[in-house]
Amino acid sequence: MLWDLLDTLCATGKTLVITTHYLEEVERLCDRVTVLRAGRVRHSSHPRRLIAATLPRYAVELDLPAPGAAAREATVPRLAGERERLRVGNRLLVFGDSVADLTRGLAAAGAGDRLARPTSLQDALHALDRREAATPTDRAPVTPAAPPGPRTGRRGAGDRQGARHRARTRRALPVPSFALARRIWWRDLTLFRKSYRTTIVPNFFEPVFSLAALGIGLGFYVDGAALGSSYASFVAPGLLAVTAMNGAVFEVTYNVFVRLRHARSYDAAVTSPVEPPDIALGELMWALTRCLVYTGVYLAIVAALGYAPASTAPLAVPALLPLGLVFACAGLIFTGAVRAINAYSYFYTLVLTPLTLLSGVFFPTRRLPPVLRAVAEASPLHHGVELSRALVITGDLPAAAGHLGWLVALSLVLLGPALYSLQRHLCA
Repeated sequence: MLWDLLDTLCATGKTLVITTHYLEEVERLCDRVTVLRAGRVRHSSHPRRLIAATLPRYAVELDLPAPGAAAREATVPRLAGERERLRVGNRLLVFGDSVADLTRGLAAAGAGDRLARPTSLQDALHALDRREAATPTDRAPVTPAAPPGPRTGRRGAGDRQGARHRARTRRALPVPSFALARRIWWRDLTLFRKSYRTTIVPNFFEPVFSLAALGIGLGFYVDGAALGSSYASFVAPGLLAVTAMNGAVFEVTYNVFVRLRHARSYDAAVTSPVEPPDIALGELMWALTRCLVYTGVYLAIVAALGYAPASTAPLAVPALLPLGLVFACAGLIFTGAVRAINAYSYFYTLVLTPLTLLSGVFFPTRRLPPVLRAVAEASPLHHGVELSRALVITGDLPAAAGHLGWLVALSLVLLGPALYSLQRHLCA
């Protein structure tokens, strides 16, 4: 009765979305069935057309003998002969285009109790699964194994060669697709349009408040002669680099972790052609987008206050993208390694906070002890701070190019591990 009602609704032009675990309902009610394997669409058709293209029209179910797997295997060829067959547990399904021919042949082969019925969607999906699993593209070729040597029990050369091939197969990783990553980026942008009023304001105000409190407030008591400019002019470009870092890293830590572990958004994405590296690349692209927006707005505020005198100041916004990529990659790698969201306290407290305090944002690094100074000047944030000052304050393009090259090189080193950081979670 319910199926008849749904048929009536469909006949009026309504589109129905049905959630069910019963393939009988799918076969009876759905207009199209799509079969996915390894995230790829393999078949898409009307249920009856899919069944007809996969198996003959009728199936006969037979119960195989219970004792021992050897007895069951010996019984299958005798009963099925050359007909298409499918093993499902202790049942043998034999397929044919005529019920009479099927039952006559099985009776002659000595088959016992049997049930003849039309081929179902479940039969077709079982058959497709077996065929896809047996295709050469999905399985490593079998290498004949040499027998073990006498009294050694060691593997032969064939076993070792097969093991090496399987190891190479396991190491094969999908190459990220920019077109698919763009879909992930677009999804993040769509969500951002709905929540930007509550998410974008804190990231804009934090560096401005820091500039007002430290650069302008504390700067009143700081002699700028040792710095070559006012303290506010010294701090402003440093906070620009911090803004680029925070804008990129926050997106790939808490936000990605929630989608990965709690909302399970990526579990749905990988059932489509999207692979984990595509997701990682899309999230990195979105992190850089936010980095670009935050640094652009903050630089506009700094320029309005008169703390960006160099004509090269607008170049600082795109030039700081490699800095954002470095920290986005580091944050994504950390996200792929942690199991609990509380672990980010260590990342922010023991990594980002010391970098912010010691990388030359608020005072020159030359005042630090030698060992600590060497560590601080090797940090990516220090190169981002110096790059920002070279473009915003002094207009020193050669110095800016040196720091930019260092950041680009480091970002390329971290990009590979970051792209595959979600692989083990989504393709375990």
